[in-house]
Amino acid sequence: MLELVLTVLAAVLVLVLAVVALGAWRFLRATRGARRHLRELGGHREVAVLLGRASAGRDQKPAVGTLVRTDEVVALVPATNGPEVQVARESLTGASVTSTFLGRTFAEPALLLTWEENGLGDAAAMRVEDPQSWVTALTTAPGS
Repeated sequence: MLELVLTVLAAVLVLVLAVVALGAWRFLRATRGARRHLRELGGHREVAVLLGRASAGRDQKPAVGTLVRTDEVVALVPATNGPEVQVARESLTGASVTSTFLGRTFAEPALLLTWEENGLGDAAAMRVEDPQSWVTALTTAPGS
């Protein structure tokens, strides 16, 4: 009887270790992909939290990532699997500081980006350290 209990416990332990190893492998693979994508983009970058995207609906969870600004694009690259927001600078229709988005009010000001691509408008709110500096940088001509 004791042998059966020990065998079952060993099987459960092996299963738990396999699940943990698989989770760690998936996390490392996702973060490695994000780091590679950030190197490809270059530009100015800062840690950011995606608070929401208008086209994604109201039931969104915040996603941590890196906000990147180049002369051609503004992109939020998620730290792990999650929604990437990538907008051509020429598609941006606005950049402002806000404290509300999608019916939510934030304790700290957030960066609000609006854009239009293929005749469809969209918006995203992101928490960054200094949203006003992002607004200033995004409303001046790229490369200036």
